[in-house]
Amino acid sequence: MKILRAKERRARHREELAKKFGKPIITLSINTPGPAKNFEQVRRVFQEAYNAVRSSLKNEGLKTLYELVEIDPAGPILYIVVNHDAHLLKLQCTQIESSSPVGRLIDLDVAESSNRPISRTELGLPPRKCFVCDDVAQICAAIRKHPLSDCLNAFSEISARN
Repeated sequence: MKILRAKERRARHREELAKKFGKPIITLSINTPGPAKNFEQVRRVFQEAYNAVRSSLKNEGLKTLYELVEIDPAGPILYIVVNHDAHLLKLQCTQIESSSPVGRLIDLDVAESSNRPISRTELGLPPRKCFVCDDVAQICAAIRKHPLSDCLNAFSEISARN
């Protein structure tokens, strides 16, 4: 229940940022299986992803209008508001996800200034792959295709790559 409330609060915060800034919002979180969302491997993966996002924005000469890192029952999350085209930001974020050794564990979402999320398929990109079996991640999650132990083992193996 705490995780659900945290996710609801995250959604409200994104809505508040959209109203306040009227600019695209990047959120970074970690795809962590199971009820424990804040342990050393998660923090390491989050830090690596955070560094990659900051570096990518800097390399493009983009300045952030707002940045906040929080840790709640759903794990660590980063909110960044950037004055840039949301579709280009989404492409940049998908490049981070695909180029990082721990990219399958990283969830980088981009929402337009209206807070409407931009999907990978909207940009002509394939859906994310499951980090256990390479099928479409959303389908595996929706049907709970894999036992939690398999998900945790895969998470540990991938997170050890950084």
